[in-house]
Amino acid sequence: MQLHSGLIKYLSTMMLIVLPVSDAVADNNELSWGFSPVITYSRPKLKLLNEKELKAPIVLTANSLDEVGNSIKTPFTFNNPLDDFEAGLSGGIEFQWRLHKNHSLVLGYSSWEGVSSGSISANFPLQEILSNTIQNRKTKLSYNEFFVGWRYRLFQRNKYNFYFQSGFNELYDIDFREDLSFEFIDLPTFSVVGGLVNTPQRNIIVQAQSTGTLMLQFGAGGEYFLADWFSLGFEAGYSFGLEDATLKNQQRRWDFLAMDNISTAAMNLPTKKVGNETQYLSDFYYDEDEEEYVAVYEKLGLDFDSWKVMLKFTVYY
Repeated sequence: MQLHSGLIKYLSTMMLIVLPVSDAVADNNELSWGFSPVITYSRPKLKLLNEKELKAPIVLTANSLDEVGNSIKTPFTFNNPLDDFEAGLSGGIEFQWRLHKNHSLVLGYSSWEGVSSGSISANFPLQEILSNTIQNRKTKLSYNEFFVGWRYRLFQRNKYNFYFQSGFNELYDIDFREDLSFEFIDLPTFSVVGGLVNTPQRNIIVQAQSTGTLMLQFGAGGEYFLADWFSLGFEAGYSFGLEDATLKNQQRRWDFLAMDNISTAAMNLPTKKVGNETQYLSDFYYDEDEEEYVAVYEKLGLDFDSWKVMLKFTVYY
């Protein structure tokens, strides 16, 4: 609630500035609009996601057959760390309302998506038989972004215009997805047991969402006018959040079969739903007495602090 009240206060202040200025501009017939396709190069910080969740393993305890055919409970760890989300390009649009030669109200929209993936080879105890397994992991995070702000022209020389800009960014529809697949190299391509087809691959899909978070953004830019109505612009800025976003409503889907003798409840994945929050695997140890892994999960806060540079083409009308 504090975030949205801050946005309301900002918009109220903007209106106090905008209304008298716009009246003055209207009297002088100087009011104009601008539309810009925007290409943005940015990298959200995402400290916990990059440094903790993407590096967390899969740990589980399962039965496997020893050399003489006895079924024994054995701990397994799949360590498949992924690279950090890299900086990337995203597209968007921007509208500006030029209220005065030095003041503009700016509205913008863009979207961002980061993907990291990797594969390892290890043994997996499917149906109590150790099978040479390729474990594929792919993690994706995406969100939409809405911006409202104020732009102040610093100075203009010939065809060049330079400005300062500040405002609020609302990140929303934040979606997290992690795909974990296991390809069993040593298993037969098919067999029918109890009417079920034993395929040589199993999959786990984890999904979670966040409604959104509010951020402040400051930046500066410039544009070169190729014509009175058209310009090529460049802008750089930094945005920082007022609080971290929290992923909620986690859902898991998997296609392990009952005959696989794998307890999905005992499989500790890189993330877990605790209450209604998504938490990451921060630590684990093997309890010799219980013959089970004890996993420790902590809150996965998403900090979207980010620098960004933008290339834009603006049509004024």
